Amino acid sequence: MVLCAQVLSAVQPPYSVAFAQWLLRHMVASGMRRKRETQQTHGSTELLRGFAQACQALLAASRGGGAAAPVGASGGAPGAGGARLSVSAREQAGLNEMAK
Repeated sequence: MVLCAQVLSAVQPPYSVAFAQWLLRHMVASGMRRKRETQQTHGSTELLRGFAQACQALLAASRGGGAAAPVGASGGAPGAGGARLSVSAREQAGLNEMAK
């Protein structure tokens, strides 16, 4: 969790699809849970929430939702062109938990 918080503190949206997918997969694979982990790392709550919201916006854009255009679409972020964010059920559950 500490490494994820450090990574998120060093980068800012818009996140590329490749970056969002990579970090989300590592978070889920490590068994990270926002409630449990943020009790120990208080500054990471907002970082996780912002990352989750950005990932959800990328998902909406991947599914054709128009509201998510700014995330990953500006600033020449790699993968923003035609790349689509796809998540597993576990990753979606992790995003939902982080977004709370």
